[in-house]
Amino acid sequence: MSNYVGAFKSSPENISINYDNSLFIWLDVLGFAEAVDDVEKYRELSELLKKFQSLFVESNKYDTKIISDGLILYTKEPKLEMISLIFKEIAEKQFEFILKNKYFIRGGIAVGSRYESDEVTDQFISNGLARAYSLESSSIDWPLIATDEKNINRLKNMFKIEKKEELFGLEEAYNKNGKTIYFIDFIKENKTYLELLEEKIFEFEETPSVRNKYVWLLRYYLHRYENSRKDIAELLKGIVL
Repeated sequence: MSNYVGAFKSSPENISINYDNSLFIWLDVLGFAEAVDDVEKYRELSELLKKFQSLFVESNKYDTKIISDGLILYTKEPKLEMISLIFKEIAEKQFEFILKNKYFIRGGIAVGSRYESDEVTDQFISNGLARAYSLESSSIDWPLIATDEKNINRLKNMFKIEKKEELFGLEEAYNKNGKTIYFIDFIKENKTYLELLEEKIFEFEETPSVRNKYVWLLRYYLHRYENSRKDIAELLKGIVL
């Protein structure tokens, strides 16, 4: 396997190294994959990815590494009390990055075998990494960092938790296919953020598949902060929220 995470040829479920004892969070900047043929845009997003990584490097809760067009955060054998703190810290840095750079983040959270590294080839080997990448690319449709039922259960099994309602501080939602996902709630009541969502919705007015990602975020924001409805521009009246 190369150090490009997408090089996995087999299902991450079939990769067996040690056992599920580590937490992996795969992150990428929304729009990075589409910019691969635009040299200037790709360079811009590469710099943004480095800026995003710099927000995490000083944390003692996880390690971080850029792999191709994404960023992986990983924690070997985390303590139970660390999990919700990690998610809370990521939420704060995610929101900070969005407001400052006007780009959104999407990611997958997974549990898997401990990270192994080959220093000669710089390979990054773990079924947890493969699971996080696969989850982000196939199940997380909105600009969120999220996981699914299977990985929530893996987390519970890791800590021998039987309580059904335990979600480690994550919020529940559905992807575009109606499948349940559990996401890091990074949103705060903030007028600048609301205005940014409006900008994105109209920027991608002719690209519904992208526009709808930001419409989802706007709907969730209005669900959380009902009093913000008065701040929505008149132009949004044509969009069903």
